[in-house]
Amino acid sequence: MTRTPRENFHDLSNAVGGILVGAELGERRSKADDDRATFATLASGARRAAELMAALRPAIAAASEPVQSDVARDDAYIESLSSKLSPLLQRTKVECERDSIPLLDVASARLLALLVSLAKPRDILELGTANGYSALWMAQAFDGASIVTVEPDNGRAVTARALFAEAGVAERIEIVERPALAVIADLGDRRFDIVFIDAVKTEYADYLEAVLPNVRTGGLVVADNLVWSHRASTVPSNDDDPATVGIRRFNARFLSHPSLRAVILPVGDGIGVGVKTG
Repeated sequence: MTRTPRENFHDLSNAVGGILVGAELGERRSKADDDRATFATLASGARRAAELMAALRPAIAAASEPVQSDVARDDAYIESLSSKLSPLLQRTKVECERDSIPLLDVASARLLALLVSLAKPRDILELGTANGYSALWMAQAFDGASIVTVEPDNGRAVTARALFAEAGVAERIEIVERPALAVIADLGDRRFDIVFIDAVKTEYADYLEAVLPNVRTGGLVVADNLVWSHRASTVPSNDDDPATVGIRRFNARFLSHPSLRAVILPVGDGIGVGVKTG
């Protein structure tokens, strides 16, 4: 097992302390002058080593602390300058984290809200409501938008409806409690200005192909989790989990689709933005 600098420093301190104690004891007990002089020299050296180690102690302690990555530091800096979340969004975020409910990273949520503000969409389709966090971001970004959001889990749908009612946006959001692919199959000729994908990762590529006919030309397709906690960029292996394989499949199709001009941005867990060109 790899030892930390703090652990090694602790053991070294004990060793120097043991040498000092032994040298001082030998100096006191030795009868011969030469032996006493030798032990005195040894004790003096041990005391000097202890003094130097005391001076190094703060640096060793700092070296043992987890190092914050440049990306994490940049994210924290940017977030410190950004507007605070509304109490309702903050409470919902905390509840998601407490209950292990997947939610959009704050940086990605800010980007999604900005896209909604710029596009001023009339109709939004969201695949993956969870407890309503991301839909609330979109609803509050542009009050002219109507949102259809898909969540087959009844418990989460109930929580989301309560959230939307509390926020005063319930009349603009319809929750459909069915699997996403089944909902898309029944859209008919309905068109959307923005489709936000954040549901079952193994089905991402299927969502894309199925929903593109329902996206207006010039409309946006936005998808979250495209880096997938850094797993998507690892060397493919037979041991890869199905979700990672599904995300890779989506990414390759998303960036090469003939009907899209798309990018994947290293924001949050990786967010993709594509414009339908035809």
